[in-house]
Amino acid sequence: MSQASQKRVLLLMVTLFLVLGAPSGPLTGMPEEKTENPLQVEPLKGFLHPDDERRWRAGITHKYAWQRYKTVLEIRDARLEGSAPILREALRDRKFWTRMRAAMALADFGVPPTREELQQVLHGVRSELVTNFFQRFQKKARPGELYIILLALKLLARKGV
Repeated sequence: MSQASQKRVLLLMVTLFLVLGAPSGPLTGMPEEKTENPLQVEPLKGFLHPDDERRWRAGITHKYAWQRYKTVLEIRDARLEGSAPILREALRDRKFWTRMRAAMALADFGVPPTREELQQVLHGVRSELVTNFFQRFQKKARPGELYIILLALKLLARKGV
């Protein structure tokens, strides 16, 4: 790993530490090699209605990035059984923020993305964009969000971003 890459990884880790504070509890250290979510997640609120599914599928394929991002947030907040496949589709969105929010929502649902899916989410993304995204979690972060952030940092450190 080059010295510049090492500096970028260190910057990401320091940013995460400053934003989220020192890790504690079940998140002490980096996630294990397993892709299972080691965190307790809240139960989902109900079942996906066909009307919601149609609307959300249209939302994540919308031509405007904001509409796709907003749809992912809506799916995350609704927490309905059966919506995970829609979030998995959003992992392939053109915009990094939409992909990361979909990954975090999946982790919040207790079905986090696989290592390969998360690598695709991070593929070709500038380290500054990742740092900017992580800085948004200054005060509160859900357990699934923390899990994805830590796993993403581990993957980025390995590839030498």
